Amino acid sequence: MVAERQIVRQIWYEAYIYFIGVVYWVKEYFSSHRKLENLPKRNSDVVVITGGTRGIGLEALRGFLQSHLHVVLGCRDTTKGNELISRLREEGIKDGSAECIELDLTSLASVRKFANVLLERNQKVDILVNNAGIMFVPYEQTKDGYESHFHVNYLGHFLLTHLLMPLLKRSATSERKSRIVSVSSSAHWTGNINFADLHFGEFYSPQLAYSCSKLCQILFSKHLDAMLKEKSIPVQAVSLHPGIVLTELYEHTPIWKYFSFLARKFFKTPSQGADGLVYASLAPELEQYAGNGIYLENCQIVTPSSLALDVELQNKLWAMTLCLLDIKEFGAE
Repeated sequence: MVAERQIVRQIWYEAYIYFIGVVYWVKEYFSSHRKLENLPKRNSDVVVITGGTRGIGLEALRGFLQSHLHVVLGCRDTTKGNELISRLREEGIKDGSAECIELDLTSLASVRKFANVLLERNQKVDILVNNAGIMFVPYEQTKDGYESHFHVNYLGHFLLTHLLMPLLKRSATSERKSRIVSVSSSAHWTGNINFADLHFGEFYSPQLAYSCSKLCQILFSKHLDAMLKEKSIPVQAVSLHPGIVLTELYEHTPIWKYFSFLARKFFKTPSQGADGLVYASLAPELEQYAGNGIYLENCQIVTPSSLALDVELQNKLWAMTLCLLDIKEFGAE
């Protein structure tokens, strides 16, 4: 009987998330894509991005280089990352600069090691982009004992943001705040956090685990931005849905296995998805909304789900995460 209920729940969550996907696909298909124009050149400024070697992260790297930024790529395979940078240079992208530092978001120790490299050299960090992620993967616990979606998409980025906050604060100027950008998803609409079972020991659905992690990212971003404004810290936190973009994230879905030829015709391209990410990172007009924890779609501010707006839920998740990571004061040096 228990097994039957779990099968029904899995079918429900899978159907629900694909329904949301279809709704957003229709919405995006009949809405014109907002092409980036006239973004500022940011000579000498630095962006740190996780997962910049494929998908929208790779295309965002192109945009950041073309905006004259120095890009620090946090990636698991630094050899692959350096080869990628060389290939972009060969393609004719001569602006900006880039480097790779090893970062494995499935390991909290790796996150700390990555952050320590930047902290020890007192690296200027103007923008932090929490981009890396996994989607719909089979059940797995990380070395630290957390369900992999929760750990990679949310917990590792929370810790990274905490550790790099001193550098973000120091890099801010009187003219411009530093910025934290978290890449979420429209899938957050199907998320619902079970604080009593964060590891999904009682019931596991890849779709539910993914959507919960994406809801966590928005809750985190909204709470953080409000806190930064309250403390008069010159850093802004925003989140975004980059669009229904065909990337390797779909490799665990029927879309990738059976319908990729159709998806290539109707889904957004990685380049189009990256437009929203680059806009969220660089657009100066967004600074006027600091403190609101804005959420973006197609380079426009929109309203996320009611759960994402739930201040009590934001506070509860924040307090629990500080406890999990044994953080006494967020962003303290």
